[in-house]
Amino acid sequence: MNRKLRILCIFFLTCLNLQAQNTELGILAGAANYLGELAPDIALNETKLAGGLFVRNRLSRYFALRHNLILGRVSGNDANFEFNQLRNLSFRTNVFEISSIVEFNFLPFGTQKQKKERAFTSYVFVGLGLFKFNPKSQFGTTKWVELKSLGTEGQGLNGGKGYSLLSISIPFGMGVKYNLSKKWGIGMELGFRRTYTDYLDDVSTKYPDFIAAGQPQAMTLSDRSGEVNGGKYLAAPGDIRGNPTDKDWYIFSTITLSFRIIKPEVCKGNFY
Repeated sequence: MNRKLRILCIFFLTCLNLQAQNTELGILAGAANYLGELAPDIALNETKLAGGLFVRNRLSRYFALRHNLILGRVSGNDANFEFNQLRNLSFRTNVFEISSIVEFNFLPFGTQKQKKERAFTSYVFVGLGLFKFNPKSQFGTTKWVELKSLGTEGQGLNGGKGYSLLSISIPFGMGVKYNLSKKWGIGMELGFRRTYTDYLDDVSTKYPDFIAAGQPQAMTLSDRSGEVNGGKYLAAPGDIRGNPTDKDWYIFSTITLSFRIIKPEVCKGNFY
């Protein structure tokens, strides 16, 4: 092997080593919850499953950059809160999130190649996410109806503006992680998502006047109080249905398993 080729090989392996030793591929699985108009507090009985994949790049002993793909389901129901039971609204939606976060380790975390590196640390994180959702509600015993197309708050009436099913979130939270070996690591994480939509649950503003608009059938899934009040509907046009200034949240509580990429043993030899 000539000298230039050897130097090129060393340079390539050095770059590969720096990248590989600092990269982890992982899976996560756990629970998803929601906070919003239909759940002012977390309703544990509405806990649903969440899972996904991630890539983590170790920037230093104290910082890491992580990219996530997560799919979870969240739901809410007025029946869980006595003061909201007569409103009788409910929903569920799948949430598909793509996000990037920065982790800060409280201890110098690493593979323990150096004395200062620890095999365990707690950490906090913050980042930016993009997520897709589509709220639905059960009508009858089996049918799940997409709510956005119904304009339950009068979207589409008199030029009313609808809402997007794609929104931004700010992920932040805390966790712990531990190296099982040089290659494998586990962790636990609690992550909150502050969203920039109030329609994760399809509830935000006021009851519209569907009667005046000549669409009495549209009230079926906008005002559902009659279903639990002997057929008597309690809401009038203009009555408060939600709070548009209080954006919705969703939460992921997960366990993580990661595999650290180890450099390939190639291009060995006496270069000099």
